[in-house]
Formats: sequence, C-alpha cells, structure tokens
Amino acid sequence: MPPTALTAPYRLTFQYTVDGLTHKQRLYLKCTPSADSSGFNTIARSGYSGVGVSTLEDRWSLVMRPYYNPAETTFDSWLLEANVAGAFIFVAGGTFTHVPTGAGAYAPASGVVFSGRDTANKPFNVNMYETPFPGFIKVNSYAALSSGNQDLANYWFNAGGTADNYSAVAWRVSRGSFYSQRWIALVADSNQHLRRLRGIA
Repeated sequence: MPPTALTAPYRLTFQYTVDGLTHKQRLYLKCTPSADSSGFNTIARSGYSGVGVSTLEDRWSLVMRPYYNPAETTFDSWLLEANVAGAFIFVAGGTFTHVPTGAGAYAPASGVVFSGRDTANKPFNVNMYETPFPGFIKVNSYAALSSGNQDLANYWFNAGGTADNYSAVAWRVSRGSFYSQRWIALVADSNQHLRRLRGIA
C-alpha cells in the first residue's frame, strides 16, 4: 500500500541524542498565526483549544524525560516548519524546558511504538528510540500499562481521558491531516535500522 500523500501544512520536530546518535521525532499539525513567539498557535481538534506552538516542547519533554538518562541523553531542540509545495521551510525553533531524569541505562537500537489509528482509520503511530525497554513487549490494555506509559498513552491518544490542550492528541495530525482516533497498543522491539547504525549484528 503506498504511503498517504503528505498534505499536513506544518511539521514539528523534536530532536534528542542518545549516546551520540541523534533521533528526530517528526509530528504534523495545523497552525494559525498568533502572538506566540513562534508566530503560530495550534489549530486544535474539537473539544480542545489552540495553544502557542512554542509551548508544546514543555509537555513533550515532561512526559519523555523519565525514559532517558541524563548521563546518556540530551533533549536538543525543537523545530517548526511549513509545508510549502512539498518542501518544508523553517518557521521557528528553540530549546527544551525539561531535561532527561531517567535512571535506567538505554537499550541500544531499541524502539517503542505507540500504535493507533487516525480518524480516516489509517495507521497513526509514534516512535520512541533507545529507551530502557529491553527485548520484545506488547501491551494493548491501558490498565496494564505502567503509570509512565499511561501518561504517554494519554499524551498521544487520550487513552485514559486526561489529555489537555498541550497534549499531542489535541493538535497532532497524520500525513493526510486527520486527527487521532484511538490507541491500539504499545510495542517495544529491536529496530533493524538502528542496529546497523550501532554496529550490532
């Protein structure tokens, strides 16, 4: 199946580095001009309100920080870009409010996927790389998640009903500009691309 055409008007990238290897979490969103320092507010889905794009890094770094050890990981920067005829053009950027606070050592070449669907019923996943998750894990029950993973499931998909305007579920859209519909599962496993980069057989 070919990938969904990329029609989302803006892209927000959160960049972090684990033990010398840089990762970029690229998210899509809709924006409207505002007095925010980025120049834009989010266009939120029904039931939520728009907030300044420059404020989104605060919640992201807050929910992500327990999963990364400050001895190994830095939260580097965020970047907002506009989709102009298929090319992404710089709009704004900045640094993070929060720093990693985790204590566990990272699992090299590991990947964690919060899988879900958008309102067009297309796959709408989000990836985290090189957290302390070792081996293979799959959890599809919100109640069975740890409290930290529940925080993430709420942030991305409002799986527990506690998301707010700063949570990604309020503003994140898919490549086709659809908001999220539902969370399906958390899956942790080894990532083959990262294994090659890390030189792991």
